[in-house]
Amino acid sequence: MLRRNLIFFLLLCTFLVPVTAQETEPVVEEIEEKPVEVSASHPFSVSVKALDEALKTEQYSQALYHLDTLSTKVREQHAQGIRAFFPKEVSGLQSSSWKSSAGDVGFDSAQYVVFSSQLVDDEDNSIEFHVISEDPSILEYSALVKKPRLVKALQDTKVVSISSFKALEKANEENNFLEHNIVISEDLMLNVFINGKLEDDVIAAFYDAIDFEGLLNYIKE
Repeated sequence: MLRRNLIFFLLLCTFLVPVTAQETEPVVEEIEEKPVEVSASHPFSVSVKALDEALKTEQYSQALYHLDTLSTKVREQHAQGIRAFFPKEVSGLQSSSWKSSAGDVGFDSAQYVVFSSQLVDDEDNSIEFHVISEDPSILEYSALVKKPRLVKALQDTKVVSISSFKALEKANEENNFLEHNIVISEDLMLNVFINGKLEDDVIAAFYDAIDFEGLLNYIKE
């Protein structure tokens, strides 16, 4: 269908554009449709071929299904790569889960989450964190952390430094809750939720174990 439409468009143009005596009729080149070539060993090969076949046969419902399946696989593969930059265990806290989205977490940037995980100890103290990419609101956080005086009006909130990066810290000591919004770049941020009675040195050890530079370079690729 795409090939026929393109050829028809090119032919139509030849009739709409006036031709002088010196001009020659344009040559319409044959457009060769080449199949999508994907190595059989590639993790996405089955999904890519299925999507390609559905599009060729104009089975668009099937194409959308395969596109969604492929998107999920890509997100999971991407998240697997991100996981390597975070610790799986810190001072008694162990990784309980990880995924390529925020799941049911209710915050505005959930749709931009590319990786989520949680470290938990035997007393249910936990560190939950989310990698957020390409969220427009990151620019707002970036502006705030660069001007601490703007944050003074916010209750229980201040600007802190974490591993050479600026972050917005929100604390609720009564409920043993701490939140860090760490601005890594203008399009990359790490949200961390600390629940329970965790010592400062445990929290510091968690941040020391994160490869921030590796994470930033990986996301940029």
